Amino acid sequence: MATPEDTPDTKLPQWAQKMNPALRHLLAQFIKFGVIGFVCFFIDWGVLNILVAFFHVNPTMAGTISFLISLVVNYVASMRYVFQHRSDMAQWMELVLFVVCSVIGLGINSGIIWAMTSPFTRAAHPNRAMIILMTNIAKIIATIIVSVWNFVSRKLTIDVPRPGHEEDNTFARRIGLWSLQHGPKKYRTPASEAYKKA
Repeated sequence: MATPEDTPDTKLPQWAQKMNPALRHLLAQFIKFGVIGFVCFFIDWGVLNILVAFFHVNPTMAGTISFLISLVVNYVASMRYVFQHRSDMAQWMELVLFVVCSVIGLGINSGIIWAMTSPFTRAAHPNRAMIILMTNIAKIIATIIVSVWNFVSRKLTIDVPRPGHEEDNTFARRIGLWSLQHGPKKYRTPASEAYKKA
């Protein structure tokens, strides 16, 4: 039975049709992830600027709040349009791995914003315009770095393996199989089956 990776998409440009199927699939995933990330960036960026400019929230706190809001949107859209749920992993473990990877991403995001804005927020007479400018510059840098981290970490942990590699002894498979035997019974259903029922 042919998989999406094995079947050339006639809608793709000639150069893309000639690519290795696995590489073509990865490229398609990355592009879709990028589009979703672009939308989420504007959600993140908009909430961040509203909190900093209009409510005078500390940039690091505002960045954390805006990041978490965009993260929820990113997860729902990514698992629907980019990644596929693993059949060898319980739903609860998928969520745990997503949260762990996201917390690391949040740490990177907040750390960059803090490092680039703290000299201005600690000043005796804070310059609001400079704080807003540096917050936005820091956010752009953080978004690029965290986007790469998010794609790679999710690809390696919660996305289905490449065809022919389902039995590979990877960290994701080992922890996925373990999760099917442990944890709350209600959430031991493989994530793929839970997704089909949703």
